[in-house]
Amino acid sequence: PAFWGLVNSAWNLCTIGKRQSPININTSQIIFDPFLPPLRLTMEGKKVSGTMLNTGRHVIFRLDKHNPVNISGGPLLYNHRLEEIMMHFGSENGIGSEHLMNKESAAGEVSTGEG
Repeated sequence: PAFWGLVNSAWNLCTIGKRQSPININTSQIIFDPFLPPLRLTMEGKKVSGTMLNTGRHVIFRLDKHNPVNISGGPLLYNHRLEEIMMHFGSENGIGSEHLMNKESAAGEVSTGEG
């Protein structure tokens, strides 16, 4: 959050930074790259298992480590092991996403955590 720079001067970039979460995606500035390879999900097993957790702010699905899921390809330079899937949503339709598209919020969004 922007106020973190006021809490500690070492975190001043949080106050003035422009490349941090949450972000606004301006769709008129998106550039399509036809040479980008496809994004790939690979699993060592046939099923994914894990634990669902309600934090009070979002719902998290933490994957069990014995059946790893890897993400690679696309703009990624190396494999990423998927560790969790986080779902954000609000109590009202159209309010719930952390990030914006063209300065508009969505009902919710899904983000991933990887190792």
